[in-house]
Amino acid sequence: MTSNQSVSSIGLTRCAVCKIDLKGRFVYLDEKIEALLGYTKEQLFGKSFLEFLDESSQHLVEQLLSHRNHYETFYDTTTITIFNRAGEAQNVRVVVSLNFIAGNPVNYQLIIDADQATTYSSAEETRSEPQVSFIKEILTLPTPWDWRQALSLLCRFTGTHQACVYLITEERLEPRSAVCGEDPGESAFGQMPDAGELHVQIARSGEEYSFLDQQAVQSVLERFGSAPNEYVTCLQTCDGNRYLVRLMYGEEFDHQKAQVSIENARLALNLVGRLSNPGESASGDSKAAGDIKFTVGFLDSLSIAAFLIDREGVVIGYNPSALRIFDERQLEGNYLDAIGCLTDYNSSELARPIVDYLNTSPDDTAIPDELTLGVKTSPSERAVLTVMRLSDEPGNLSSCFVLVPEYSLIESSSDDQADLSMWQSVLNQLFEDLQSVEDSARRLSHEFYNELREDGNAQLESLSERTAAVRSAVSDLQQCIGLINDEDSPDTTDLNLLINEQLRQLLPEGSRSDVKCEYKDLPKVKTRPRLLGQAIYRLLGNCMKYNDKPAVQIKVKASVTDDICEITIADNGFGIAAKNLPKVFDPFFRAPDRKVQAIEGSGVGLTIARRIIQALGGDISISSAMGEGSVVKIKIPVE
Repeated sequence: MTSNQSVSSIGLTRCAVCKIDLKGRFVYLDEKIEALLGYTKEQLFGKSFLEFLDESSQHLVEQLLSHRNHYETFYDTTTITIFNRAGEAQNVRVVVSLNFIAGNPVNYQLIIDADQATTYSSAEETRSEPQVSFIKEILTLPTPWDWRQALSLLCRFTGTHQACVYLITEERLEPRSAVCGEDPGESAFGQMPDAGELHVQIARSGEEYSFLDQQAVQSVLERFGSAPNEYVTCLQTCDGNRYLVRLMYGEEFDHQKAQVSIENARLALNLVGRLSNPGESASGDSKAAGDIKFTVGFLDSLSIAAFLIDREGVVIGYNPSALRIFDERQLEGNYLDAIGCLTDYNSSELARPIVDYLNTSPDDTAIPDELTLGVKTSPSERAVLTVMRLSDEPGNLSSCFVLVPEYSLIESSSDDQADLSMWQSVLNQLFEDLQSVEDSARRLSHEFYNELREDGNAQLESLSERTAAVRSAVSDLQQCIGLINDEDSPDTTDLNLLINEQLRQLLPEGSRSDVKCEYKDLPKVKTRPRLLGQAIYRLLGNCMKYNDKPAVQIKVKASVTDDICEITIADNGFGIAAKNLPKVFDPFFRAPDRKVQAIEGSGVGLTIARRIIQALGGDISISSAMGEGSVVKIKIPVE
């Protein structure tokens, strides 16, 4: 008889036990936690416990984590919703307590009654983060319905083995594009499988086929002799064309994950069809108008603000999320009234590119399908504003405005010292907490080296490395705020000497011979030299860091026009994909590229550079092309 059976025989149930550190990351797990979540201990160690909870449960646990500063023992209990590897949601009862070493809080212990978990399918209730990410990427595609890019997003969103699309004509199915799930950025057009009789039938009937539908599989086997592991459906886009979309799964697959994947595919293709179906609504098609209204309402469920304007530019509908940004009265008139309220936090010229975009003839091929702008929606929040025209009729302003929120770490005005001081206090506390974690890890490693064995000590070493990386990022942010608060008065600054000083710090004498930085005859300007120097230091460092060419080439130019100094820094490095450009200044963002991820970094360098330039009253932007390098432009006011 096993110990578990013994326990059961006397009427007891063994609970699942885990420990999370003061930031909510797993540091200890037992076998029942592995079974509950569907991952191994090695896969879970260091991951955030919050990643496996629904939104309401995350708020509950975050409240519990706030007790870390109370330095007192407590035992709190609550019910939370946990998502396992298969995407299933489970309601469980959990007891949380705070553990101490030498009087200092070190981690939390969670006791979970896993055997009383109530499970329900994630197909009915799913987390919204992947949906938000998918919509943000779809809305910011340079050419939204370029099939290769759209299929790449679809492959990542659904986790499918391969995806391909065909144009449906009267005579046949014409292959248009294909991507492979292992590397969705690469075209798999040459490996595109032939369409069979099943696909021709679906194209004609407009029905869908799912290999998880046993009745459909049986019917296909009887008619065609084989049933592929695919999800196949039809899609109609704004140009009036119909397409056949195939999502292909490997021979081995997890049934529950495949079910979630197909639900995500239906959602994604539904959104693509509705978002790409705007033109008809402008001409009065009630179904198309309903599709647009559906999309605006759906975006609200993801906390994305959206509103519609008619042919005259009058707001005719908006979702509740828009009321978090705009006053209701501003959404009762012309769209310029709504945009006007954003000028409190943005340039007074914000409306100009929108007006120009809406008033330019749709026949002008130089005009993109949509306009995308980065805007502030409050002193501390940013969003990506996308304006999509809903009509090809000249003079018809019918459009949809969508604001996808961005996370912003430090977005106060440069003279708001109280706000910066608050952030300084937060970062100081975080720095101390990280130092405490490192000290505890070292102490545990020294005092319990034999008990922890090789695996345990390796985990502690990994924890220390990750903590040190985060502490380095926090230190950089502290330095940034310190510089902004510093009494660094404007002074006449020779940009040649400034660049030379930053290069001297980055390249100690004789350290690298493969770096060539060209700059000459740069002007002298009156600015805060220490502040500008730190921004330049980080930008030049990135030019050298993210570069795999045999010779790193950097060119720095500067000019002064109408009391504005423009500094341009160009390199021949990796380059940045167009879809990632709107995110490069986001805190902790690092491009999902193998070469970038292989280089040590925290993702705050450009965030700090932008914040410093903003503190100087200026602006910074980046243009780039993959494999060709990047160009950074800085504009700052000078006396």
